[in-house]
Amino acid sequence: MTILQNLLVLTCLHVMFTLIRVALVRFPFFKDAQHFAVHVLASNQNEMCWKAAKDIAALRDQDLVENVDGVPVIDGCLARFECETFALHPAGDHDLVLGRVLRVEINNDLEALTFFKGKVGTLAAQRAS
Repeated sequence: MTILQNLLVLTCLHVMFTLIRVALVRFPFFKDAQHFAVHVLASNQNEMCWKAAKDIAALRDQDLVENVDGVPVIDGCLARFECETFALHPAGDHDLVLGRVLRVEINNDLEALTFFKGKVGTLAAQRAS
């Protein structure tokens, strides 16, 4: 048994359609999907992050490829978790989606893109002294 057989990813989908217009369009795709991917963006993907947050069509300009499950994936990320939907649980104004991780890709040469207090930043690893 490999570690991936037990690895789950949790993501939260906003379902209050009247509050967030972008969620209205995106939510059904994720809720009804058998497979999905979770991307951890790298610090050099700041522009893509903002475009995708504001416009569902923004990723159409990217050179996306499909994984073996037919899910569009973003290259050049810090990490990517390719998942199979394991469970969906209503939780107030969100749905919790648990995905069983099928494949993981990690690029240790990049820094993470972070979001805090409405701004993006980076998170760089530091060596222990």
